[in-house]
Amino acid sequence: MSRHHFRYLILTIFFISELFWSRKAAAQDQIDPRPLIGILLPLSGDHAQLGRRAQAMINLAWLEHQSVRLLFYDTQETTPEDAFERAIEDDSIALFGPIGDIESEAIAIQAENEQIPLFTLSGSPLIERDREWVFRLRTTPFEQANALGAVTESLSNAETIAIFAPDDRYGDLAVLGFVLGVQNTTSRVVRIVRYESEEPDVSDGIQELIGRRVHRLELPSDPWNSPPRSSIRRRRGDRSRPDSIFIPDYASQIANILPFLEFQGWIDQAIHDDIQLLGLSGWAGYELTFVGGLAAGAIITQVFHHTDANAHIEQFVQVLGDIPLQWDAQVFDAAGFVFSTIAELPRNERSPTDLIRIMDRLPAYNGLCGQMWLDAQGAVLRDIRLWEVDGAGFFFPVTTIHPQHAF
Repeated sequence: MSRHHFRYLILTIFFISELFWSRKAAAQDQIDPRPLIGILLPLSGDHAQLGRRAQAMINLAWLEHQSVRLLFYDTQETTPEDAFERAIEDDSIALFGPIGDIESEAIAIQAENEQIPLFTLSGSPLIERDREWVFRLRTTPFEQANALGAVTESLSNAETIAIFAPDDRYGDLAVLGFVLGVQNTTSRVVRIVRYESEEPDVSDGIQELIGRRVHRLELPSDPWNSPPRSSIRRRRGDRSRPDSIFIPDYASQIANILPFLEFQGWIDQAIHDDIQLLGLSGWAGYELTFVGGLAAGAIITQVFHHTDANAHIEQFVQVLGDIPLQWDAQVFDAAGFVFSTIAELPRNERSPTDLIRIMDRLPAYNGLCGQMWLDAQGAVLRDIRLWEVDGAGFFFPVTTIHPQHAF
């Protein structure tokens, strides 16, 4: 190769490299500088409907907080762990989700090890415990039941309380939360009966409830590691009627249960000064209108009512196809809380460590469910509202309980 050709080759390489790096620099200048949040949701598989509904609410919340970027990762496409790794590779400053307790626990372990802030929608009331990088933004059945149990005495002067609960995870959390709430009052839980979840025929459970067999609670010293159904079984049942019955289930099942209680003479839609019925927000469903007279006077918890969303109702209905439910409102508020928190970080202080540094001094956030903030363990605190059921199966507000964690 001649000297002339060699010099020409060197100049060509120089100009090509200059062009490459100048274009790369220009591209970097065009990269969106907003902090990225990785959203982990089940967007396919058995729980895709729930994940897609959450995605819609997150996108609606983002419209009010567009100073952050979002990338969605499907936790069911491969594995939740794989979704986590892809979000980290994309330089997410924080992760939002997942929903399910099992996948949330797996992601929480990774987030704590990798020191990436995780804002989970898990319903497990322990997932944030002893973890610096994990925050739970969903109010659980445990917390609702705990708040209700703590005020049952003042609401109804109930001395004796029976619990009739489904034999599933939801029932476990509700029973344990209620019992822990009651234990510092003069009321006594005298009976705990569990029935098969989603089984329309609860006649066997009702027979046990009215006195065929009785469960008297024996609260374990470490209730989190012992199931709340731990109890002493007595073959001779106490046939006395309790002052109150706590039934933590959904409206469709409540509509099945109440006629059985009426048949046994424990409730009467014409006489409402009998047993005080108690429930959680799951009671709030159209099925209750079928037995509204039997439910009249019942007290239930509510974190959200669709009238709280009047300012956004048309937008929600357009996106969701119906009015927002408690789950939708909690996701909307959780997303808004995270987006607004990250948006407040100074431009040169947007690392995961910078975010963690401010988490213990955040002000309350105003959302659809009212104010929300975090406790010292990283769990969300919200006011729990109490509503009373009228004779038609609808609800009206009674009072508000300010949050207290009993554990």
